[in-house]
Amino acid sequence: MKHIVLVIFFCFQIAGFYAQSGGGFSRLYTLGDSAIYGSHFSNLLVKGDTIVAFGNSYTTASLPYIAVALTMLDSFGNILDRNFFHLANDHLLAEECNDIVRRSVGGYAVISTTFIGHQASTTFFNEAGEVTSNKIYSVDNILTMFARRILEMSDGGLLIGGFVQNLDYSSDNFIKRVGPAGNKVWSRIYGEAGKNDILQSLIKTDDNNYVIGGGRVSPQGTPLPASWGKSWIFAIDSMGVMKWEWFSPLNAEVGAMGLQQTKDNGWIYLTATHEIVSPDETGNHIKAVRRDSSFNLIWEKVLSPLGPAVNRIGDLVPTPDGNWVASGTWAYKTGPGQDDITFYNCLVKLNDQGDTFWTVRLKAPLGYEGISYPGGLAVLSSGSVVWAIWFDRYEPSPAQSFGWLIKVDNDGCVDTLCQTSGLLPELPDGEAAQLRVYPNPASTQVTFDLPELSNPALLSVFDVRGNLLWVKDFRSTTVWNTEEVSAGLYFYTLTSDGFEIQSGKVVVMH
Repeated sequence: MKHIVLVIFFCFQIAGFYAQSGGGFSRLYTLGDSAIYGSHFSNLLVKGDTIVAFGNSYTTASLPYIAVALTMLDSFGNILDRNFFHLANDHLLAEECNDIVRRSVGGYAVISTTFIGHQASTTFFNEAGEVTSNKIYSVDNILTMFARRILEMSDGGLLIGGFVQNLDYSSDNFIKRVGPAGNKVWSRIYGEAGKNDILQSLIKTDDNNYVIGGGRVSPQGTPLPASWGKSWIFAIDSMGVMKWEWFSPLNAEVGAMGLQQTKDNGWIYLTATHEIVSPDETGNHIKAVRRDSSFNLIWEKVLSPLGPAVNRIGDLVPTPDGNWVASGTWAYKTGPGQDDITFYNCLVKLNDQGDTFWTVRLKAPLGYEGISYPGGLAVLSSGSVVWAIWFDRYEPSPAQSFGWLIKVDNDGCVDTLCQTSGLLPELPDGEAAQLRVYPNPASTQVTFDLPELSNPALLSVFDVRGNLLWVKDFRSTTVWNTEEVSAGLYFYTLTSDGFEIQSGKVVVMH
């Protein structure tokens, strides 16, 4: 029986996994029966303890075209069921973070784009994950229609959002309203002629208020030193009429990914700066931004080092304990050369004041080289976070795409070692230095030690509610006296020049 289980596991998950425990896991998946062409995940949601992941895959039935894939998994990452839908003469492409929504009438709807027809596509699945129907939508006088977001309305209909590429190669946002069966009700275009507008977020605040977040950047052909970008957030009513709009300061941020309305009617989202790195290259910092109801800045938290344009924003979701988890793929410099870069998939848990609980950084599995495209996040009732990723492997040959799922528990643990970390200084042999925290568990005091740290840093300790308990200037070693704090779990974060160096947890026992 043991050998049968292993054979089934290998067939479903060619790349296997490189970290797993009851708390978390990190796994690559090939979903279809034509594994050489590959698969990927774009987004997911959770239904009880079931993970419902949406993406693309090749199957024998769909070849040479790409099919939409809906995969059901348990909370340990084991596949329960897979279903596919494909067109007879076109690809259905789901890009990173393309939406999946669970419908109030039961079942699911997913959004994708046809590659040859350049149209938006909505595929409907029943509660068991079986395909029930598919609708194709178009817009006149455009080159390509990129569908990104889908949102259910109070009547069971859907709002579909994305952006179109116009005949002059500029882009505008579109919103299309369809009825419960997917039939068109109205369609509108939003943007400024000649500029490039990109829709990233679509949320509902009430039955007559829908908020769109994204970015506006300089026209095609703008010389690099003169290029610019800004965030654009606006609201429409249920008929698509614009109610208000807001733009960020120029270049301070571009985009509004994972846009959420906060309990005090403010806003929180992920964005990127627009920075000129060299005469022929732009770069960015990825950051989380919190604003009040009038869009006045409350705080912003830089999450990534300054990286080339390959720094990618992932998603931002609320957690059951009132905090936030952000994701993305950052590029870290590992040497002086232009190609001395390592890519990490990063998860960061923040409280509502912008303080960090923990950071998780994961590279591709050992022996695999490639690039990740971050998809959507979902949170289980336990507080565990599941992340969907599209991973393109270049080496070893042949090249192949995988769906990648990462799950971390409420403490940021992927495996039993619970390795959470931030940007660590490099030692001469290329290995990252580690902050030593001991004893842990502790009784009367905790020592924090990192002799290789050359720049001044700040060490902060928080309780489980995110309250700041203790802060200390840090050079190499310091001690936190714990005699007067209650027994329990505490979180620490070490930051320098606005960047997180390392974070983790400490258990105090008296």
